[in-house]
Amino acid sequence: MTASTYLTKKSAQGTARRLHGKDYAERFDIEQVAPSAWAIIAKTPAPVVTEKNVRRQSVEGIEHPTKLVWQIADEMHAKDPNCRRRDVMAECDRLGIAFYTARTQYQKWLVARRA
Repeated sequence: MTASTYLTKKSAQGTARRLHGKDYAERFDIEQVAPSAWAIIAKTPAPVVTEKNVRRQSVEGIEHPTKLVWQIADEMHAKDPNCRRRDVMAECDRLGIAFYTARTQYQKWLVARRA
């Protein structure tokens, strides 16, 4: 960044071109810092990505959380046919299964059970 400010954007661009070459726009931005005050500001470099296409590990740490929700629902409804969704969700939460995973899989289990 230069310490100077310029009255117009055009004058800031001209100065940047003279100081930093024709490709100044790749490394610098011209920004308005106040009314009638423009400045040449260095761009921040993009973060360097070291690993691409890395498979994300399960956040839950459970081998098959979707299958486990179905097993929990089956077991709880076998013990008590009047078991509520809230109870199954609480058990899934206690075991560390993500809320939305448990909710989605419980609904799929319920639809399959009714079919």
